[in-house]
Amino acid sequence: MGKNLLKYIQQYKSNAIKIFLLVSKNIEGYNCIIHKNYTYGRDELPHNIDVLIHMGAFSPKSNESLDCVDNVAENIMTTNYLLENLSCLPTKIIFISSISVYNSKNDDLIDETTQTKPDTMYGASKLFCEKIIESFCKKNNIDYQIFRSGVLYGPEDPQMWIIPTVIKNIRENKNPVVFNGGNELKSFVNVSDCSRVIYQSLFKKIDDKIINIVSDQNISIKTLIDILIKISGKNLMIENIINEKIYHNTIYNNNLLVKNYDGIKIDYYEGLKEAYESYK
Repeated sequence: MGKNLLKYIQQYKSNAIKIFLLVSKNIEGYNCIIHKNYTYGRDELPHNIDVLIHMGAFSPKSNESLDCVDNVAENIMTTNYLLENLSCLPTKIIFISSISVYNSKNDDLIDETTQTKPDTMYGASKLFCEKIIESFCKKNNIDYQIFRSGVLYGPEDPQMWIIPTVIKNIRENKNPVVFNGGNELKSFVNVSDCSRVIYQSLFKKIDDKIINIVSDQNISIKTLIDILIKISGKNLMIENIINEKIYHNTIYNNNLLVKNYDGIKIDYYEGLKEAYESYK
């Protein structure tokens, strides 16, 4: 997401916007502040920050890593360290959280009023970070925006969730697999849509402090795979495996997103085609 957001800002930003990156290694063309194991000196940061975008966090790349205590604890510690070591108080803080703060076994329509009840350590860490951000901003009279990002997809996704995994299998001429028919409904968000919303939030002050960046366009896993096979032009078949696991729908109401920002623009075929072709 970070690289995609930088491309988006560079494409649309005014020359008046100056970007500083707090990163683990230098990125050519940017003002970079290199942290060492997420630590740095207060005097290393800019002394005039208008907007702080905090999206640096441990990101799970498999189901097993969702409950890795050491990794998810870093989310909390690094968020707290960042706020305690700011060289100045920003005008606004934008925090990228996750829909993992909701329960993944909830088949009901999810919106911002849905109870936060994470069923993974990763989701719990994101929720805790939200509370840290909220408390800090209220205490210091700072505007803030918390985005709970949906499941992202897009070009060159390094993570091995459903879409990158299916693309990898198709490119290797392996039949994609679904479980129990693959009829469960999911919602995915293209990383460019997410970047556009974050960019818009730089210039907006709104009353809805927590907003889900999600799509209301639901798609079954089987349909998603059918689209990717069609994009590939290959003669592959979906293999159906029956097991005893219960697969849940994950669907959203994104009225708050549409009310305050542009909503989701990229349709599944367009987004999946770009993702598939990026792996060439």
